[in-house]
Parts: sequence; structure tokens; C-alpha cells
Amino acid sequence: MRTIARLLTLTPERMADMKSQLDFFKAEMIAFPFDRRWRDVQQAARFLHIVHGEYAEKGWKRICKEMASQLRAAGVPQDDIREQVLAFQGAVQIALQELAQKEMRA
Repeated sequence: MRTIARLLTLTPERMADMKSQLDFFKAEMIAFPFDRRWRDVQQAARFLHIVHGEYAEKGWKRICKEMASQLRAAGVPQDDIREQVLAFQGAVQIALQELAQKEMRA
């Protein structure tokens, strides 16, 4: 019993040792880039290819806001969120152009 009590006593040295052990397990989270999420890019492009006007604008804003919200909840800095959203928008634009080209060839 005495050994257990000694182990549970948190001395400054023991606390420093525990902190260094916890530091070992810290890791940086890197979110998978949204512009590389092929299915999401294709889905957004198909939506914008079919839907036009006010509904398209509202839907597009909702998609981008949800994406930003997910990143914010994961602790991603605001500058990186903006970068991710812009990259996603660029990928969707390319996918839209590809859809239009396929449609013209058909």
C-alpha cells in the first residue's frame, strides 16, 4: 500500500516527467485538402451544372460555409480555411469546365 501511495504522489519531478511524456504524443493535425476530395468536388460541380440562379448561389454558399465550419471545428487557422475554400472553388470550376466539354462532345 505504501508503494502505491508513493507512486500516486505528484512531486514536481514526477509532474515534469508526465508532461514530457504527454508532449511526446502531441501531433499536428493535417486535414485532407478539400480540393483533393474528388467525390465532393464532382458532386458540387454536378449541382452547379444542373442548378442555376438564386438556388445555385444559395447552395454553393451553403457548401462553402459547411466546409469552413468543419475546418474551424477541427481547429484549422482562419488563413488556412480561406486557402482550402479557394482551392476547393478552383477544383470545382475545373470540374464544371470538364462537364461542359463532355456535354458539347455528346
